[in-house]
Order: sequence, then structure tokens, then C-alpha cells
Amino acid sequence: GAGGAVPITFGPVEALCAGWFHPSRTRARGVGVVVCQPVGYEGNCAHDTCRELSEVLARAGFAVVRFDYHGTGNSAGGDADSSRVRAWLDSLSRAIAEVKRRGGVSVVSLVGIRLGATLATQVASEQGGVESLVLWAPCASGRAFARELRAAALGRNEGDASGTTDGIEAMGYLYTATTLRDLNRLDLLRLPAAPAKR
Repeated sequence: GAGGAVPITFGPVEALCAGWFHPSRTRARGVGVVVCQPVGYEGNCAHDTCRELSEVLARAGFAVVRFDYHGTGNSAGGDADSSRVRAWLDSLSRAIAEVKRRGGVSVVSLVGIRLGATLATQVASEQGGVESLVLWAPCASGRAFARELRAAALGRNEGDASGTTDGIEAMGYLYTATTLRDLNRLDLLRLPAAPAKR
């Protein structure tokens, strides 16, 4: 891969995730970083940025994993699968374990962009042990993200954007009614615990 990135897969067969491991390319800092990209159309737009960010971090001495959440990109699954939000959160938890294993590190930081930042914060709060979080233009809540999806769908005349029956299609991606309901449960302002040390 570009700059020494190694293509990887991880997770159980039914939820296999594809990604890339960027080994530290200088004196290792002993810290792993998981890059949590956005989902849907924003994920496509951010692909090159996430790749370049991962390379910059590897050159700075970090072991890095960037990956496609279950049902996105090159990972197993699809938009219409059940429990999308839980599958995305589980994918991220597995990516954390993967960067620890491949990088030989115990300290992990998460860098999240847009909904990836929201997911990163949720996982860090749920499982603990995350050293630091970097949140790049985070969605404060899944509800806010869903509102943006509805507005985008309406603006592009992509059919029913109400989200009341079968969900919505926004910018080429399907968000089922169940996915929208589960997104509504994500709220960075109502976390039960501090998500990270820094």
C-alpha cells in the first residue's frame, strides 16, 4: 500500500472489516491511533484525507489503523443489514484491538471525523481505556446527523426523506428506519462517563 500501509481484515467472518495498518515509520512512540472516518457520502469524500492523515501519523511514530466499518466500503455487510449503528461501534472496538495487536501498543488514541468522531466518543465512553480523542467536526448527536441526511435527501429530491417508514436514501446511501432510530440514541452531550483522559 501507499507509504508502507498493509491491507488487513479483522473481526469474525460474518462481520469482517477491511482496513489498512500503517506501521510506525520512525522511532515508535508506543501509541496506536485508530482513524475513524465518516460514514456514507462523507466517508467517500474523506477517504484521501484519512489515508494522508494515517501516513503523517505513521511518519511521526504512531502505529495506525484506518478501516471501513461493517457494511461500508470493502467490509462485509450492507446498508440494509440490521443493527447498523451497533455494527459500526463494534467495528471500531475491533479496530482498537487490532491496532494494539499489530502495533504492539497498549495506549490508544482515536481520531474521528464527523459521525466517525461521534462513534469514537461513544466507543471510548463504553469501553474506557482510550488515552485521547481528537474530534474533527463531530456530529454532536446522531439525531443531528439524521436531520442533515433528511435535508440532503429533500434537497436532491431523493424520494421520501421523512424517515418514518422505510428510512431514507441520502446521497446514494440507505439509512433504514432502524438505523435512524439507533442514530437518535447517540448523544455526545449525555455520556455516562468521560470518554478519554484527554
